[in-house]
Amino acid sequence: MPPPPPGHRAREALLLCLALPFLGVLFGGIYSVPAIKLSRGRDPWLSVVLLSGLALTVFGAGFLLRIPAVRLGAVYVVVAVAFFGVRRAFGGLERNLERFGIVHLFALLLVAIAHAATLVERHPQ
Repeated sequence: MPPPPPGHRAREALLLCLALPFLGVLFGGIYSVPAIKLSRGRDPWLSVVLLSGLALTVFGAGFLLRIPAVRLGAVYVVVAVAFFGVRRAFGGLERNLERFGIVHLFALLLVAIAHAATLVERHPQ
Protein backbone atom coordinates (compact mmCIF):
# COMPACT_ATOMS: atom_id res chain seq x y z
CA MET A 1 0.00 0.00 0.00
CA PRO A 2 1.57 3.32 -1.03
CA PRO A 3 2.07 6.00 1.61
CA PRO A 4 -0.55 8.75 1.77
CA PRO A 5 0.26 11.94 -0.13
CA PRO A 6 1.85 14.83 1.78
CA GLY A 7 -0.68 16.95 3.61
CA HIS A 8 -3.19 14.09 3.85
CA ARG A 9 -3.56 14.45 7.62
CA ALA A 10 -3.84 18.24 7.35
CA ARG A 11 -6.71 17.92 4.87
CA GLU A 12 -8.50 15.45 7.15
CA ALA A 13 -8.05 17.78 10.13
CA LEU A 14 -9.35 20.75 8.13
CA LEU A 15 -12.35 18.76 6.96
CA LEU A 16 -13.09 17.74 10.54
CA CYS A 17 -12.80 21.34 11.76
CA LEU A 18 -15.23 22.50 9.07
CA ALA A 19 -17.69 19.60 9.30
CA LEU A 20 -18.10 19.35 13.08
CA PRO A 21 -19.68 22.78 13.68
CA PHE A 22 -21.94 22.39 10.65
CA LEU A 23 -23.11 18.91 11.64
CA GLY A 24 -23.45 19.85 15.30
CA VAL A 25 -25.81 22.72 14.61
CA LEU A 26 -27.61 20.90 11.79
CA PHE A 27 -28.34 17.77 13.82
CA GLY A 28 -29.06 19.90 16.87
CA GLY A 29 -31.83 21.57 14.88
CA ILE A 30 -33.03 18.30 13.40
CA TYR A 31 -33.45 16.84 16.89
CA SER A 32 -34.75 20.03 18.53
CA VAL A 33 -37.70 20.82 16.27
CA PRO A 34 -39.42 17.40 16.51
CA ALA A 35 -38.55 17.16 20.22
CA ILE A 36 -40.21 20.51 20.92
CA LYS A 37 -43.31 19.53 18.94
CA LEU A 38 -43.47 16.07 20.47
CA SER A 39 -43.14 17.29 24.05
CA ARG A 40 -44.95 20.60 23.45
CA GLY A 41 -41.88 22.29 24.91
CA ARG A 42 -42.55 20.97 28.41
CA ASP A 43 -40.08 19.38 30.73
CA PRO A 44 -39.19 16.69 31.71
CA TRP A 45 -40.26 15.21 28.35
CA LEU A 46 -38.30 17.70 26.29
CA SER A 47 -35.12 16.79 28.16
CA VAL A 48 -35.84 13.07 27.80
CA VAL A 49 -36.36 13.35 24.04
CA LEU A 50 -33.29 15.55 23.52
CA LEU A 51 -31.12 13.27 25.64
CA SER A 52 -32.40 10.33 23.59
CA GLY A 53 -31.28 12.16 20.45
CA LEU A 54 -27.85 12.70 22.00
CA ALA A 55 -27.68 9.02 22.88
CA LEU A 56 -28.57 8.13 19.30
CA THR A 57 -25.77 10.37 18.03
CA VAL A 58 -23.12 9.20 20.48
CA PHE A 59 -23.84 5.48 20.37
CA GLY A 60 -24.72 5.41 16.65
CA ALA A 61 -21.53 7.19 15.59
CA GLY A 62 -19.52 5.22 18.13
CA PHE A 63 -20.86 1.92 16.84
CA LEU A 64 -19.99 2.86 13.27
CA LEU A 65 -16.50 3.97 14.32
CA ARG A 66 -16.03 0.85 16.50
CA ILE A 67 -15.38 2.76 19.70
CA PRO A 68 -15.58 0.57 22.84
CA ALA A 69 -18.90 0.74 24.69
CA VAL A 70 -17.30 1.81 27.98
CA ARG A 71 -15.69 4.80 26.29
CA LEU A 72 -19.01 5.69 24.63
CA GLY A 73 -20.77 5.47 27.96
CA ALA A 74 -18.26 7.90 29.44
CA VAL A 75 -18.74 10.27 26.49
CA TYR A 76 -22.51 10.14 26.94
CA VAL A 77 -22.29 10.88 30.67
CA VAL A 78 -20.08 13.93 29.98
CA VAL A 79 -22.46 15.12 27.25
CA ALA A 80 -25.51 14.66 29.52
CA VAL A 81 -23.81 16.73 32.24
CA ALA A 82 -23.02 19.39 29.61
CA PHE A 83 -26.68 19.31 28.51
CA PHE A 84 -27.91 20.05 32.01
CA GLY A 85 -25.15 22.62 32.48
CA VAL A 86 -26.26 24.51 29.37
CA ARG A 87 -29.88 24.34 30.52
CA ARG A 88 -28.90 25.67 33.93
CA ALA A 89 -26.70 28.45 32.56
CA PHE A 90 -28.88 29.65 29.67
CA GLY A 91 -32.40 28.63 30.65
CA GLY A 92 -34.77 26.40 28.72
CA LEU A 93 -34.00 24.87 25.35
CA GLU A 94 -37.52 25.05 23.95
CA ARG A 95 -37.04 28.35 22.09
CA ASN A 96 -33.37 28.28 21.09
CA LEU A 97 -32.10 25.62 18.72
CA GLU A 98 -28.55 26.97 18.96
CA ARG A 99 -28.21 25.99 22.60
CA PHE A 100 -28.88 22.36 21.85
CA GLY A 101 -26.69 22.68 18.75
CA ILE A 102 -23.80 23.63 21.05
CA VAL A 103 -24.36 20.51 23.15
CA HIS A 104 -24.66 18.39 20.03
CA LEU A 105 -21.45 19.88 18.64
CA PHE A 106 -19.75 19.03 21.94
CA ALA A 107 -21.04 15.46 21.64
CA LEU A 108 -19.61 15.09 18.13
CA LEU A 109 -16.31 16.58 19.26
CA LEU A 110 -16.05 14.10 22.14
CA VAL A 111 -16.91 11.20 19.81
CA ALA A 112 -14.13 12.34 17.46
CA ILE A 113 -11.68 12.51 20.38
CA ALA A 114 -12.79 9.07 21.58
CA HIS A 115 -12.31 7.73 18.06
CA ALA A 116 -8.80 9.20 17.90
CA ALA A 117 -7.99 7.68 21.29
CA THR A 118 -9.29 4.31 20.12
CA LEU A 119 -7.16 4.46 16.96
CA VAL A 120 -4.07 5.36 18.96
CA GLU A 121 -4.78 2.51 21.36
CA ARG A 122 -5.23 -0.02 18.54
CA HIS A 123 -2.34 1.17 16.34
CA PRO A 124 0.43 2.61 18.51
CA GLN A 125 3.30 4.09 16.54
